[in-house]
Amino acid sequence: NLANYARRVESETFEIATNQEEYFHKLAEKIYKIQKELEERREKKRVQDMQLVIQPSSSTGQQQQSTINDCNPKINTNPD
Repeated sequence: NLANYARRVESETFEIATNQEEYFHKLAEKIYKIQKELEERREKKRVQDMQLVIQPSSSTGQQQQSTINDCNPKINTNPD
């Protein structure tokens, strides 16, 4: 649960900090780290999704090309 996580992080930060400035600084650092982690996860998910989209279409294209090649007879251009 996001709210519980936020409460826990805030509580831990409050216990660690020795003054208000340090408290706000540590909270800002934690928020930055969380945002970076979320951004990295989103980017990783986006790349995985793109790979899934590209893979089936590229394999389908290869199958279509081989089917076309199988249907087209080879023309012998060298007369005997």
